[in-house]
Parts: sequence; structure tokens; C-alpha cells
Amino acid sequence: MKRIKMAFVALLFIFTGAVSAAAAEPASNLEDVQQFVDRANAEIDQEISAAVTEADRLIAVSVEEIGKIEGKDKIARIEAELQELTFLLDSEELNGKEYIKLSEKVDKISEKLQEENLKQEAKVQAVLDKLGKDLDELIENLIQVTNAISAEAVQYGQERGLEVICEYVEVQIGGRTVLIDPLRVGI
Repeated sequence: MKRIKMAFVALLFIFTGAVSAAAAEPASNLEDVQQFVDRANAEIDQEISAAVTEADRLIAVSVEEIGKIEGKDKIARIEAELQELTFLLDSEELNGKEYIKLSEKVDKISEKLQEENLKQEAKVQAVLDKLGKDLDELIENLIQVTNAISAEAVQYGQERGLEVICEYVEVQIGGRTVLIDPLRVGI
């Protein structure tokens, strides 16, 4: 009888230890995966922060370039000259020939002003197009990098028998809304 009790206690001890070890492993995996996910999320946050900073820099450079383009005095000088000639044209002190000559000059200056405005608009549009392209590249790179980080975390969780879930959140980068996928461990 003592042998049966001892065998029963030994079996109970063995099974209890085995159950405890099995129960401890998933908790250990959960903790391990959670730490991996936390590191991945921190890395994703760093990537987002860097992208936002770079987008702000790109915008500031573009605004400065546009300011330089629009700040040139050439158009202002042409507008001032046109205004002065238009004022003279509207005065009643001109005879027919003077009026025609001045009118032709006003027309030429108006054309010149229009050409300069079109050139300026084209230059501004080129800056805006470059900014758009640069932001597109920045955002595409961010998405690729964060998706790779997320994929690695998902795989890490799967290898340990746990599900890692990507939950997309909206992030503003350069005035654009981007969906980025921070992670959490599914339970």
C-alpha cells in the first residue's frame, strides 16, 4: 500500500511538474513576444517620427523656394510700370498719336507681365511637383519599412504559437494621411 501511495505521489509530482512547465512556457512565450512587439512598435514610432521631421523639412525648403520665386521684383517692377502708363493713358492730356503709341506700349507691357506671371507660376508648380514626388517617396519608404518591421513581428509571434495583430492607425505626414500598422499580441 505504501508503494502504491508513493507511486501515486510520484506520478502526481511528475504530472504537476509537467503541467507547470507546460503552463509556464506559453506565459514565457507571451512575455517574450510582447517584448518583441513593444520593440517593434518603438521602432515603428521612430520611423514615423523621422518621416514627419523629414516631411516638415521638405515643406519648409519648398516654401522658402516659392518665397524666393514670388519675391523677385521683376513682376512688381512691370506692374508698377504698367500702372503708371495706364494712369497716363487715362489722362486727357494725350493727342491721338500719343494715345495710340502709349496704348501699344501698355499692351506690350501687359503681355510681358502675363509672360512673367506664367513663368513664375510654372516655377512654383515645379517646386510643388517636386515636393509632391518627394513626399510620395518618403511615405512609400515609410510604409515599406514599417510593413517589414510588422511582418517580422508577426512571424516571430507565429513561431512561438501566438498571433501578432496589425492595427492600422492614421498618421499625418506632410499634410497627407497615411495608414501605418502598429502591433499588438492577440490573446
